[in-house]
Amino acid sequence: MLCPRCGQGDIVKARIIAGDTCLFVCQECEASWFLYEDIGVKGFVDFGTYMESLGLKPLWSEVQIWSISMLNNNGLNCRVCGYRSEVPSWGNDGLTPLYDFCPCCGVEHGYQDSTKHGACAYRNHWISTGAEWEDPGSKPDGWLLSEQLANVPSYFR
Repeated sequence: MLCPRCGQGDIVKARIIAGDTCLFVCQECEASWFLYEDIGVKGFVDFGTYMESLGLKPLWSEVQIWSISMLNNNGLNCRVCGYRSEVPSWGNDGLTPLYDFCPCCGVEHGYQDSTKHGACAYRNHWISTGAEWEDPGSKPDGWLLSEQLANVPSYFR
């Protein structure tokens, strides 16, 4: 993703090693956002200023880059229910599952959703049994099944 601030640099997902905090940083102007959905929508923070506020050096060696080019939303959305995760459950390459569980539909990424048929079958069963959240504490206020299902990556619909 091209930085909306400078229009020149790619935005990367990075983890601050000392604090285990994630942020999205432009490699050119170092504009930073804490949430992917805030990029270009909400104001940015300067990477150097933020690092210094944490008592850290404003250096790239203080962060671990998780992805060189930002994923589109499909890489962050569950293949079964469309739940948007902070970390791509199928890895940055889209091929290496983390074998974690979706807090919404409960699918184990890399097992039941490894094929289109598997994802569709799991989705149909989940919906037919009430579409209950695996982790009800993660369910956002005002959640609508139809809106979330619209976020399922197109190939897995």
